[in-house]
Amino acid sequence: MIRMLVQSSVLAGTVLVLALPALAGKMRGWILASALIAFVYSVAIFIPVTFPHLLPALGHQWNWSGKLVSIAATTVMALLLLAFAGFRVADFGLTLRQAPGTGKAIVFVIVPFLILIGLLVWKMSSHGTWPDAETLGYQASLPGLDEEFFFRGLLLAVFDRMFPAKGNILGAKMGYGAIAVSIAFGLGHAILFDKSLSVHFEVLEGVFAGVTGLVLVWIRARTQSLVLPILTHNAVNLLNFLVPAVI
Repeated sequence: MIRMLVQSSVLAGTVLVLALPALAGKMRGWILASALIAFVYSVAIFIPVTFPHLLPALGHQWNWSGKLVSIAATTVMALLLLAFAGFRVADFGLTLRQAPGTGKAIVFVIVPFLILIGLLVWKMSSHGTWPDAETLGYQASLPGLDEEFFFRGLLLAVFDRMFPAKGNILGAKMGYGAIAVSIAFGLGHAILFDKSLSVHFEVLEGVFAGVTGLVLVWIRARTQSLVLPILTHNAVNLLNFLVPAVI
């Protein structure tokens, strides 16, 4: 339980620090709210691992239950924001409708990005074994659904409330929130605690996640939907397992 609280506090603390510039504006009340949202999300992921008697484990190698619980928690928090804070469904990117020009984004950004990821994994990896069915199923589904819904959906919407996006990057309306969410995403993958509470700082993992997060947030802003960020996220995860298996 201590590990769960410590790990969750790291993400919440990161979000809190990133939200502090809002002290200079009228949205300062969202600073603590954003940190609380991050804390609840992270705790939700750890609940099935920390309290295995509460929920049955799904699968053997991956935290399916934790991802499903965190998706449920993010859904509840999104519903609360919709009901009481004036947010709209579109603010979270929860739509299948794609913005005009999405096709160009796929051809000129998403496809080249995935090719680049594949080449980087190929250059940095040694030969590996073919992933089993559970790994393929997990990586093709829940990481993108969970993390995109939270980071590029809910958390981005809250940061864009505090810091309205004013810049335009290749047709995507982006601002400080996009940078903040990408930093939180990167550090969330870089700072890890094991069962003995020893901290592990995975620099390359954090940089890779942060840069990938920045591309994903651009896709989210350009398409105005979470559909392609989810698909791209899961494609990146699959490449990390499939490329070493075929080289």
